[in-house]
Amino acid sequence: MTRQAFLDGGVGLIQRIENRASGIPSLLEQARSDLASAEQERDDAEQRIGQPFRHAQALADAEEDLARIETQLAAMHADIDHAAQPEPAPEHSSKGLSVETVRAHRPALGVRPNPERSPVSGGAGSSPQSRVRALPTRGL
Repeated sequence: MTRQAFLDGGVGLIQRIENRASGIPSLLEQARSDLASAEQERDDAEQRIGQPFRHAQALADAEEDLARIETQLAAMHADIDHAAQPEPAPEHSSKGLSVETVRAHRPALGVRPNPERSPVSGGAGSSPQSRVRALPTRGL
């Protein structure tokens, strides 16, 4: 009950006080039940103190798997870093860049093939507008 409700009195004040007083035994019983439950949990915890962790082998296996995966990821990152470094162009090549050279470097650049994109042929029925690729718009 708030202090203001008590001071205002009014109709029902006595009834609320009686209801509150009659609810004390059930509150006491609930507190005793909570205490018994907490004591049981404490006793169970005390019995488990000093016992070995029952999932220790699974934990050790998981830690080994994690170490193996981290080693593999580090090796993959090293391979990607090594592949991302451009190789020097052969000095005897007079053509410069070719389609094959660019395609060979796609994986190192992180380019993945797009299944929706097909090679464009310059044959009949092929207009410059049909070859223009829609660019994503950016909001300002």
